[in-house]
Amino acid sequence: MKTFLETGQNHLRRALELAQQSVGLASPNPNVGAVLVDGDDKLVGEGFHTYEGVKHAEVLAIEQAGENARGSTLYINLEPCSHQGRTGPCADAVIAAGITRVVACMADPNPAVSGRGFARLRQAGVQVASGLLEEEARPLGDGLQAMKHAPMCNICGTSMMRFWWGWGR
Repeated sequence: MKTFLETGQNHLRRALELAQQSVGLASPNPNVGAVLVDGDDKLVGEGFHTYEGVKHAEVLAIEQAGENARGSTLYINLEPCSHQGRTGPCADAVIAAGITRVVACMADPNPAVSGRGFARLRQAGVQVASGLLEEEARPLGDGLQAMKHAPMCNICGTSMMRFWWGWGR
């Protein structure tokens, strides 16, 4: 039987795979993948963020899970956002869905919001753990960093979006 650490790493690796699918599509936001697993360790929802798609990875996974999101664990490579932008705060969506535990690779690297999503979740009684596979997740946490091997036109577009709209998410 696998330990929580082993299963957690497997689910986080899947979240990282999903986040990788958003490279070049999420800019100026970070690349985020989310996996929802029920109490029996069964996948009930997953998603990754694309800028045009508007919805963040967490929301896509919650929508896919439907009522199965209640009581589930969210595995995600980046802390759920806590601020209003083009979308509402993902931390609020996680709370509203009844998710009971969040396991994230890392906090949001944006110093203006880092830790606030975790704090909001903890205030609502959601268990939060972070730091697992952080080194693997770090390059995906910044959309521009993840695109360092992308075609030059994508890099220029990312830089321009960051200039005009500021930091993502």
